[in-house]
Amino acid sequence: MKLIILLSLLSTTTIANDTNKRFEARKSSVLSHMDKRIALIQEGKSCVQAATSRDALKSCRTSQKEKTKLLKEERKKFKQQMKKERKKNRKAQ
Repeated sequence: MKLIILLSLLSTTTIANDTNKRFEARKSSVLSHMDKRIALIQEGKSCVQAATSRDALKSCRTSQKEKTKLLKEERKKFKQQMKKERKKNRKAQ
């Protein structure tokens, strides 16, 4: 009986550690993505501030849209990868 309780406590601790590790990894990922978005917006703002003509302003907007699209695609791939890992982890349990 004591062995079962001990094993149960150990497995609970292991699960909690894994959950905490996943949380920290997710948190780090979210912060990284936010930093990338902030940098992209700041870059776009600098471009708009430096624009001296309508064409330059249009170029800033076009560049911003392309970079935003790439960032969204990158994030989508990351989410798909995380989804696969979650499925893999669920099957392993």
